[in-house]
Amino acid sequence: MSGSVSPLSILGVRWAEFPRWNLRPSPWRRIGRSLPPTRRILDWTVDGIPLREIVLFPEGVTIDEVTFMSDDLHGERYVIGSLRALLGEDVSGMDPWVSFIDDRVAVLFCPQCGDLACGALSVDVRVDGEVVEWRDIGYQIGLGDERVTSATPPATLRFDRAQYETTVRTLLAVWTA
Repeated sequence: MSGSVSPLSILGVRWAEFPRWNLRPSPWRRIGRSLPPTRRILDWTVDGIPLREIVLFPEGVTIDEVTFMSDDLHGERYVIGSLRALLGEDVSGMDPWVSFIDDRVAVLFCPQCGDLACGALSVDVRVDGEVVEWRDIGYQIGLGDERVTSATPPATLRFDRAQYETTVRTLLAVWTA
């Protein structure tokens, strides 16, 4: 292995609490239901560290974006679509919710509405034999292909394909149940 190839990482998730944004109506809100000020969301981790702490942008700014995997969104098509996109499966009909026009996949979404037009952390998912790579990690703005690339390495994360697919497929099974 050449010195320029990054080692394999372990993709995981952990529960984290995030503020609940109630700034505009959402199909996920239920009438008459009182919502707590925070919500539990599964947060992507890489080697046990939250992805948002690994990917820093100019001036060391971290992002506030979250996954769709909230404890109150089981069965939601956006959760399922985002996981299928990470596996390279067909997510036609999900645009512009889980992938951009340039086929990059969103991994963290706007915490208020989830719309890619607000911006998202996106990756170019590549599967090569026994390795899955998240290449050119960057914050993508709008529905086009304009990106602000991470200022902090790694710009590419590499995962063991079997471990990666097991993690994502397990989550997919939970959210489709």
